[in-house]
Amino acid sequence: MVVLVGFAYGYYYFQNQNQAQADNFVSNLDFSQVDKMEVERTGSSTTLLKQEEGWKVENTKDFYVRESRARDIKKGLNDLAETDFELVSQNKDKKELYHTDLEHGSHIKLYQGEEKLADFVIGRLDSPTVTHTYISRPDSEETYLAQNVQLTAMFLEKDWRSKVIFNNPGEEVKKLRFQYPGEEFVAEKKKTAEGKDKWEITEPSFKETTSEKLSQIENLMTNLIATKIPEQSFTGTGLGKHLIIVEARGDGLQNTIMVGESEETEEGQPLYYAKKASSDNIYLITQNERDTLKTSLNELALE
Repeated sequence: MVVLVGFAYGYYYFQNQNQAQADNFVSNLDFSQVDKMEVERTGSSTTLLKQEEGWKVENTKDFYVRESRARDIKKGLNDLAETDFELVSQNKDKKELYHTDLEHGSHIKLYQGEEKLADFVIGRLDSPTVTHTYISRPDSEETYLAQNVQLTAMFLEKDWRSKVIFNNPGEEVKKLRFQYPGEEFVAEKKKTAEGKDKWEITEPSFKETTSEKLSQIENLMTNLIATKIPEQSFTGTGLGKHLIIVEARGDGLQNTIMVGESEETEEGQPLYYAKKASSDNIYLITQNERDTLKTSLNELALE
């Protein structure tokens, strides 16, 4: 009797497992083949194009999805293709409850060239565990629960453009070049006899300098994230006036930033227009970041 019960349970379990796998309508998806993603949500649509540098936001100057978000999406969609789907509803009216309708969900279309590889709607996470995601096809009455995949937050972006200006963790800056109206100079990092780092002004002439300010600038030139992305027009930005230009160089590293005039915000704190030399993307950085990048020989030189 025990053997029969065990056999019956095993048969029932494997039948359910096979059904769950069969219900996964994206099980054939190979995300490495995807070169275009369309994300539609609450009336807005964004197209992401696979480029050598990453996922480019279509119809923008040179903006890409931030690397961490792109990695999350890649892992999430690969996991989605491999997970089990549990049928939770065959009632079209309940799709609103699960946010798998087009009004509340994220409508995702994946392409390889002109071929559509997948078309589905990502809904909310399940309430009890918040570890599974409701999913449906746009033309289907059925809603499934994708097991152990958390996709909802990945597609809630209102603006897919990355605010990252510089992201070079672990890269060492060895030379800083500064250009301001009426003043240009270069600082280089040297090693002391004790093996410690020490900054020196090397152009236009040698000067001993304080390292604290230059270390702050070094940190910004390898790790800088914009506060906002403004309208992409150079009018009124002051970026053509060469008010602040700072270049950071190291082994395999060359970052240059230009900072222009300020834009007043509703909070009363000015933000400053900035751009990289390698791109026409325009960003806004804080006054504190701008003030860090604005220095002079008199400020840096030891008395």
